[in-house]
Amino acid sequence: MVTQWPLLPFTLNFRIICGKCLNGQCKGCPGCICNVTNESNYRVLVDLAIPCDRLGPPVFQGITVGFHPRSWELVYNGMTQIGFEKPHHDFRSGLLLFHIGQTQVVLFMTAVASLSSLVQKPSLKVLPDKGLEVGLSGSAAKGKPPIMLSPSMLIVDWRCEVVRNTPYEVNITIPVEGYEPIEFVKTRATPDIPPAPPLAVPPPDISPPPVGQISRPSSQPK
Repeated sequence: MVTQWPLLPFTLNFRIICGKCLNGQCKGCPGCICNVTNESNYRVLVDLAIPCDRLGPPVFQGITVGFHPRSWELVYNGMTQIGFEKPHHDFRSGLLLFHIGQTQVVLFMTAVASLSSLVQKPSLKVLPDKGLEVGLSGSAAKGKPPIMLSPSMLIVDWRCEVVRNTPYEVNITIPVEGYEPIEFVKTRATPDIPPAPPLAVPPPDISPPPVGQISRPSSQPK
């Protein structure tokens, strides 16, 4: 399997080998870099070997998921990007933690046209399962095959019902027939409990006394 990680102006290509290196490097190690080849001044190919005790379905290459029809912030070439593969509770991260007032997130999916029919309807799981109402809509939720020229849209609507100190985790799974499912995680913060309003204190009475009720200092006898 070959995957690309574009780092402008360079491009890193990773060729992943299941098992040991073909050249006999790193025997007995859980994983290693077998070889690094500079194909050009701007292109590098890295051979990686990882252990494969249990062979599973292959990764569905060619599918992307992002916040724009031509972007891949969440999934690139079938690989979930760093930051969305597990929950993140860092409130300082504006990309990973969606802000309080955001009630809807729109995602765009694209895939190779010849294999797009293998992409099935996505599903979700919320942790904890109560307190955050989440729903999926859009063309992707209806099962429209995503293609490069016409990306499918996945709309995530959420509404907070129970305030928590820690964010909710929204796990989204996109099944692909015959391949490893696409999975990514988004975290959703809830608003803080507003403080109780202060007790209303009546203002002091500064109105003048009625006419004829003006008090005068009493005269003292000489």
